[in-house]
Amino acid sequence: MAISLKQVYLETKQKYQLELVAGEAGLERMINWVYRMESLEDIEFLKGGELIITTGFIFQQDEALLQLLKALKEKRCCGLILNIGKYIESASLPVRQYCEL
Repeated sequence: MAISLKQVYLETKQKYQLELVAGEAGLERMINWVYRMESLEDIEFLKGGELIITTGFIFQQDEALLQLLKALKEKRCCGLILNIGKYIESASLPVRQYCEL
């Protein structure tokens, strides 16, 4: 059973201190699965419609994070939750701009 990204975001944003920084136009996408990803090697397991969650451990540099975003787009994932904190301080302007495409 699929659920919209918007519904999940609205119901969990306070509890998990989520902040939408880009991609508002995609909030109507349906989540078919949730997948934690810490390496691009895992991209082969994605089927489409996944909500990806990452700490960013491997994706600390903008180039690596943009590579992840491009791969997720190719796999038709519905969204990305990027854990801001220990490994990534913020979503940079290039990253946010890519997410708005």
